Amino acid sequence: MYFYIGLFLIFSFFLFCYSNVKDKYLSLILKISCFLIIFIPAAIRYNIGTDYSNYVGIFNRFSLGKEMKQEFGWRLINQFVYKNGLDVQWIFIISSFITYVVLFKTNKKDSFIALIIYFLYLYTFSYNGVRNAISISLFWYSYICLINEKKLRGFIFILIGSLFHSSALIYLPLYCCMCFVPISKKMTICIGICCFILFSKLNLATLILESPIFGKMKYAAYLNRVNDISAVKIGSGLGMLLRFFCTFLLYILCDEKKCKKNEFQGMSWLFIALIATDSLSVQIFIFYRLVTIFHVAYMAMFMIVFRKTSNGLVILGRCFCLLYVIIFVFFAMLANGQNEVIPYTTVF
Repeated sequence: MYFYIGLFLIFSFFLFCYSNVKDKYLSLILKISCFLIIFIPAAIRYNIGTDYSNYVGIFNRFSLGKEMKQEFGWRLINQFVYKNGLDVQWIFIISSFITYVVLFKTNKKDSFIALIIYFLYLYTFSYNGVRNAISISLFWYSYICLINEKKLRGFIFILIGSLFHSSALIYLPLYCCMCFVPISKKMTICIGICCFILFSKLNLATLILESPIFGKMKYAAYLNRVNDISAVKIGSGLGMLLRFFCTFLLYILCDEKKCKKNEFQGMSWLFIALIATDSLSVQIFIFYRLVTIFHVAYMAMFMIVFRKTSNGLVILGRCFCLLYVIIFVFFAMLANGQNEVIPYTTVF
């Protein structure tokens, strides 16, 4: 646990320096340093992360000539490692490189808070859902392309992400809305509230699980696991309410005037997707796997909220939301042993 907390502090320090320094060469050195801080621990990890042994097993079966059912991109990585006579660890080195290098396409001024939020929500997850982590990072780059008015490139990188995990195809209809369907802040909040009420209170989660569309998705493989399809046990419900409160508060604090063209519209649709899937996850655990792929919505919202402002209420609100994420998401995740990344071990 202390390893990841220490890594977070070091990463935060170097990110802050990188996002604020003006010298071109020093900026490049700090950028590479930030990348290496998160890349090296992931690349040399050993037997940590829920699916680590599964990926090792997949490679070993492939090396024995057995068929690999995973997506083309993942097969390509395995083929490259095998044909070049490399150790299985190179699969994690290559996948970690792809996952993290794409994140640094984020605008330098926004990179500090965006990548901090990535670390808090998704870094330890990337040790577990390796293929999914690649597709999530590539979708984040698609969002950056949207902001920079390169929509076609964004679509292309979503398709590339689907070569590593087919769940990335879920991003396609969402990205179409982000690009071409205008939506106001009031309408977004209304839709978000409706999603929360309808999805968390009605039995829609079970209907979706039983639908033929869901049965054809990659997540259908989890339907045979009792823990994934069992109802979520909620205690007092205060934790859930606090999570949704912070998510709505974060969106409300976003100022459209501080956004680039298409940015607020894109972020609004991400917010709706996040609320919808999170509301479903309140009923059945399997939907939390879908929530994870929309955690980039937090990166997008924090990126806007942390832009320069003199509004005291906004400053207070964003500090509250950040503290919530650090304490009730990151620390809680480590304390609960989520993603099976504790204790940290290496190949050495």
